[in-house]
Amino acid sequence: MNPPAAPPSRPRRRAAPKALDMVHNTYGVGTKRPRNTSAQQTNKTRKRKRDHTPSHTPSQDDDTSQYKPTPTHKRMPSHSGLVEEEDIDEIEHRILAEARGITRKNIPYDTFRSTFLSRFKHKDKRPQLNIQDIKDIGTGEWEQNLFFQRMQKALPKKADVELVFEHTQSPIQKASEKFLQWLRSAWNVFYHQPFRHYLYGILFLKSYALITYVDHGSAGYSEPLDFVKKPEHTQFLADFLADFIAEPEHRGRDPHVTAHQQDGSIFIEYAGITWTEVPDSLLCYRPCVFGRHLRVTRVHPADSPNDKWVMKDAWEEKVEHPSPPPEEEVISILVEANVRGIPQLHESTSRELLQQAKEKRKLFNECTDMRRRRARLIISYCQPLKEAMRNARPKELMRTIRDAMIVYYEAYKRPEHGFLHGDISIENIMVPVKETQLTSGLTHKTLRGTLIDWNLCFTTDGRASSRNIRSGTVAFMAPDLLLDDPVARRTLGHDMESFFAVMLWVASLDYDDEIAFQNKPLVELMIDTKSPTKLIAGTKLLLFTNPNIFDKSIIGHLEEPYREDDDFIDCIWDLRGILYGQNYDENVLRRSRKGLTNPKKEDDDDDPMKERLFKDCMAVFDKYLGDEGKQSGSYRLNKIDAGEDLEESEESIDTDLMEDESDDTN
Repeated sequence: MNPPAAPPSRPRRRAAPKALDMVHNTYGVGTKRPRNTSAQQTNKTRKRKRDHTPSHTPSQDDDTSQYKPTPTHKRMPSHSGLVEEEDIDEIEHRILAEARGITRKNIPYDTFRSTFLSRFKHKDKRPQLNIQDIKDIGTGEWEQNLFFQRMQKALPKKADVELVFEHTQSPIQKASEKFLQWLRSAWNVFYHQPFRHYLYGILFLKSYALITYVDHGSAGYSEPLDFVKKPEHTQFLADFLADFIAEPEHRGRDPHVTAHQQDGSIFIEYAGITWTEVPDSLLCYRPCVFGRHLRVTRVHPADSPNDKWVMKDAWEEKVEHPSPPPEEEVISILVEANVRGIPQLHESTSRELLQQAKEKRKLFNECTDMRRRRARLIISYCQPLKEAMRNARPKELMRTIRDAMIVYYEAYKRPEHGFLHGDISIENIMVPVKETQLTSGLTHKTLRGTLIDWNLCFTTDGRASSRNIRSGTVAFMAPDLLLDDPVARRTLGHDMESFFAVMLWVASLDYDDEIAFQNKPLVELMIDTKSPTKLIAGTKLLLFTNPNIFDKSIIGHLEEPYREDDDFIDCIWDLRGILYGQNYDENVLRRSRKGLTNPKKEDDDDDPMKERLFKDCMAVFDKYLGDEGKQSGSYRLNKIDAGEDLEESEESIDTDLMEDESDDTN
């Protein structure tokens, strides 16, 4: 699911057209490229029309460049989504912020060699480049076409070095500024080559050369190389170019990923299995130069196209002794504790050794420790909540949320040291389907909702050693977490507020008119990428705590099936009262001269994790769904508290009720 974007009427910054031209010109079809990833620029502009029917197996001639055009989708702030054109004007600011404290500048060329070029070891394979031709690159007219003609002359014919060149007539004093410009081009490469590990380039400033490097944890550039006048600098530049020609396996591409030559199908070798990406199945893509670089897509084993799985690929920061542990370990702990209803991890995930994003740099002491590792998870496929609720009725939504809450509570209670999910959002609540494999043998008939994406979870006491306590998806986070007031811990109450926000979001979705949906009071501010978190928090509090505004701005903008269901409206009001109802004595407030307080936000000693609040909300779900006794969510929570397993009859959903809900949909 890709969440909605800001309204198209939002004014664009003056820098946006220029940035968009840069992106489109760099990767557009048949356009002139101002910056090139290859010296042989004229031979790389043709784009083949692709047949999207995937081949069953990769062939020996398949390309490993991982060039697969990424579709443009809409995006929400702090939300896993795809990049849209309106975000391009913000790339420079993002890169600038990310690069701060990470970039290493003016690294001595011998140190640069030992730190960033140590992987190139086969000097005997180097082609012999003419030193004079290398010098000539920096002489003569500095106009772009003439410059690249000299570059082509210096390299062997048909040489493809896969470098990002930045060519400018600016003086060497502008190196730092131009490096950020080079990083923008690097961002585009990572965007279009999502499996790339790292990237090299050359920044030419008349008439110097700086060797550049970036991966998902660090970036840097060498000292200026006066390759025209200094022989040692000329030789270093020649060796660098020769290494790239001789050893293409060290250019930063993922050696385990191939693209079919004819139809562009993507094949991924992982733990001894060849996986094929399902065409047009990108579920989430959050590209970045530094950082997590998240990509989620549907896959299947190459020899079993009907076997549905989801591959999550991310560059996670590697922290010593993290608490909670990495996501794959969290899921393993949940499985061992017999937490039911979690989408099954494919067995390959536990076998594969996860890769580090960069090598240990022993010889460069100034290197900031920003270690990242390649984390790849393969889990059983579930249907996204937004897709599943397209033609659903209110009871289907409520039952899906209710079942996801039970899975959430089991993850909190079942393990010896449980977890709070910490990122309840419309993307992380999923609906099992017939093909879904769930833990403990549950199926789509016995469980209507579940949870994925545990990488932002917290320990059972609401803490995390390596992450801000205010992490999550802004549009669905509790207002308390968006303010500057101290927060002692994450609680079930915070995540319950997120469940509530997801319910309202889905009930407000207009599948036929996205602009109308974007203009609803609940949504309008949340999708603005520039909205300050304090403003979002204040708006949420105003919408949820004031009954009149809640009725007009939230209830009044629900879609018709939800708005006309009186029982559903009563349920929404009951949940609002539990989560945001204000109970205070005005006279006491006047005497104490203290601001408005909400008892639910105070740290009650007898219930610091807000378990009672969570159970009160579950009782509201049971009332609306008409579930009593062993079928009720409250009964199941009590069984979980007692450490008891649910009986088979307690796990089953009322078949007649499911059929009735399905009939209402048709």
